[in-house]
Amino acid sequence: MSERIKIECTVNKILYFNNNWGIINVTVDKVLEGELKTDPEYTVLKGEMFSVKEGESYKASGEYVEDSKYGPQYAIDILTGNITLDTSDTKGQRKFLESIFTKDQVEAMYNALENPYQAFIDEDSVKLCTIKGCGLKTCPLWISRFKENYHRARIYAELEDYNLSASIIDKLLDKYKTPDLVIEKVHENPYILVMEVKGIGWAIADKIAMAGGMSEYDPKRISAFIMYYLKEEGENGFSWITNDQLMGAILERFGNEIPDQPITDAMRLLIDSERLWFSGDKERIGLKRYYTIEHRIAEDLLRLRNAETKFKYDNWEEAVNRIERLQGWKYTEEQKTGIKLALENNVILIQGCAGCVDCDTEFFNGTEWKKISEYKLGEKVLQYNLNGTAELVTPIAYIKNECKYLWHFKTKYGLDQCLSDNHNCIMISPKGKIKEEKF
Repeated sequence: MSERIKIECTVNKILYFNNNWGIINVTVDKVLEGELKTDPEYTVLKGEMFSVKEGESYKASGEYVEDSKYGPQYAIDILTGNITLDTSDTKGQRKFLESIFTKDQVEAMYNALENPYQAFIDEDSVKLCTIKGCGLKTCPLWISRFKENYHRARIYAELEDYNLSASIIDKLLDKYKTPDLVIEKVHENPYILVMEVKGIGWAIADKIAMAGGMSEYDPKRISAFIMYYLKEEGENGFSWITNDQLMGAILERFGNEIPDQPITDAMRLLIDSERLWFSGDKERIGLKRYYTIEHRIAEDLLRLRNAETKFKYDNWEEAVNRIERLQGWKYTEEQKTGIKLALENNVILIQGCAGCVDCDTEFFNGTEWKKISEYKLGEKVLQYNLNGTAELVTPIAYIKNECKYLWHFKTKYGLDQCLSDNHNCIMISPKGKIKEEKF
């Protein structure tokens, strides 16, 4: 049973507040959702929040926790002003002003103007400067304070079902500038935030979308995940992946019970929007923008490769011999060939072979142990991670190369394996620290 609640409350005392995080003591005026498990006269709320005022009313949502030091309380993710932005609600307008200005300042506003709320909406500095205590220097500060809080209040009011936290609203306003555009973006497609707003990833956008009523297998949700996954892979250096790898990621995220049709519809949405790239045999997939970037880079590299080489490199072998004498060791013939190629060409590609195991090394596919030489495309492989965990993953590629020699090592603990040079190995030091090194 969920211990989450949604309440209307009045702040009794601000126990702590700094940098949009606070601890407050409230009186619970009304329980809107859930069952209150604390004293309604003295309930402690902690978490992310905007600056609040003692004696003011707010709406809050959060999860019940029992702090080992401070006892029962609620860890909140939402705290909003319990006010209305209805233009015909004059009492609500005054209440809103009182939530961001002192009572004396609000009293002065209504003594000078019939509708100070509207003057702030219109940013009418001429009218506002007639208020006692509001001069030419103070007026812009008051307008800025009103706008900042009004924008947040509008977003909270119109997107209440989406459960947006204070920090998320700040990120959205920082990106889109106006509450109208924030509201439009969230209503239209919360997943666009992943691509457009720094600091908002898939998990946050998905939480917002699901809170707003997005169904579990909505093609928009699946297509958004596909875009996110391909973007993450691209940023990790893999501008394309196999279809099997993508399907494995979809099943891992949505479960094996997901029907085929929503996946098909999601792919159709992305294909129609021309955001995907496929290889000629349709076995590989990636984001079209990564393909475009790499294609342009390739064109420039070809242009540079085919251009006239004007670099002068007379007596380069003599220079290499001199460097060898200075450093006390000699380059291999392969390294000297690389130096000569670099001198003769505008563009060269230097690469090393991938580290390898021998053909009899076994891997676990989630069901059985098999020889690596018997691996089949699409199979999972149990991978050991740097954090000490293990997981079944779909390999990016299956590389099969000849090797002149392998290193065979055997330990008294039962480890018996053959490895080539340059194989990435996870090692545990005598002190228990895990690190990755090339063999």
